[in-house]
Amino acid sequence: MVWKQRPLEAFPSRRTLALRLAALGLLFAALLAASVVGGVRYFRASEPSDPLARLADRYRYDFLGWELRNFPNMFLYKLGHLFVTPDKESNQLTIEEYFQTTSDINRLEASNGDPAQLANLRSRRAGLENRVENILEGEIVGLLRDEGITVSPPIFKGIDMLFPPVDFELDEPPKVLAVSPRDRIALSDSYELRTGLSEEAVQDIEQQAEATGVSAVVLDLGGIATYPAVVPALDSFRCVVHTAVHEWAHHYLAMYPLGQSYFSSPGARTMNETVADMVADELTPLILRIHPLPGSGTQAAAIDPSFDFGAQMRQLRLEVDDLLARDEITQAEKLMELRRRVFAFNGFYIRKLNQAYLAFNNFYAAQPGSIDPTGAKMKELRARSGTLANFMSRVSQLTTVEELDALLRSG
Repeated sequence: MVWKQRPLEAFPSRRTLALRLAALGLLFAALLAASVVGGVRYFRASEPSDPLARLADRYRYDFLGWELRNFPNMFLYKLGHLFVTPDKESNQLTIEEYFQTTSDINRLEASNGDPAQLANLRSRRAGLENRVENILEGEIVGLLRDEGITVSPPIFKGIDMLFPPVDFELDEPPKVLAVSPRDRIALSDSYELRTGLSEEAVQDIEQQAEATGVSAVVLDLGGIATYPAVVPALDSFRCVVHTAVHEWAHHYLAMYPLGQSYFSSPGARTMNETVADMVADELTPLILRIHPLPGSGTQAAAIDPSFDFGAQMRQLRLEVDDLLARDEITQAEKLMELRRRVFAFNGFYIRKLNQAYLAFNNFYAAQPGSIDPTGAKMKELRARSGTLANFMSRVSQLTTVEELDALLRSG
């Protein structure tokens, strides 16, 4: 895909603004209804019914409260900025200030710096947050429109809109308690936990979970596709953009069979996460070109450049699978702890590496450390599809890996 700089839009006419406002109002109502219905379904499905669920329920993340606090922000902010003309230079300066402030906050927190200075930086960043969200949402929308991923609502023919709208909040995502059997790597359960848990609380949750005979780990989520999506506020510019696009892809897929089958099987979940990652991988570099920030185009590197973390993780997974197949559970767990230390020595810190960790991360089949063949299959489908819009259209209708295989066989 060839990147091109988009010119700033001409100031829209009053009629166009009125139509956009009316469409935005209808979209707001539809999304609010969908969010409420989805929340009710989620909570009914997640009532504690076993010891693990009851344990997690004591630390449950308040999805409904978060939605009620944050859902109206998109509509209210955009309503208040309908007549604001975009300014590319000002947008760039805002983004630079926000992420430099974020970097300063991370540095001070890591070194237990001056509390007054830290409070001042947090206040400054909070004042920039809504505008940064709006700028990046607009850039992502523009790129998706360039790719042809738009719809015209029936009563607003001629107005190309992106649905669902790109909307995210820079905030702290929930943690997740991931659970796997000890004798194999398979995600048996996962529970979203509230933010702000201390290290002691995390370890206590893991110990109580593992006392039931399972492998368990509490992980920090990289983002979550509530609506609006939650994107970690303290991430780097690259990670914020990548997560925002990834979560929007989940919003988009939720309207089609693939997204609606997310919880139907591990294969469907893997396909969903893999597609979302691929869309984010494709669009993130284009946003970084529009808003170049120092260091934003680089990834964290190993201390030893010859250390291939992805290859090492794949090899570990194969060795652990082999040990578990031979019922050598203790040996497999010792091996994972040993490799965890090796990874940390080479600059890749994992707090706890066990069966549950590997099971949870295996859904992201496009990532370098995955051994799931779904990643390679999705990449082949993307290569055959030409445009991103065509790829999304084709993949959105799938619900199983078998259907993906059949689509590839059919050409």
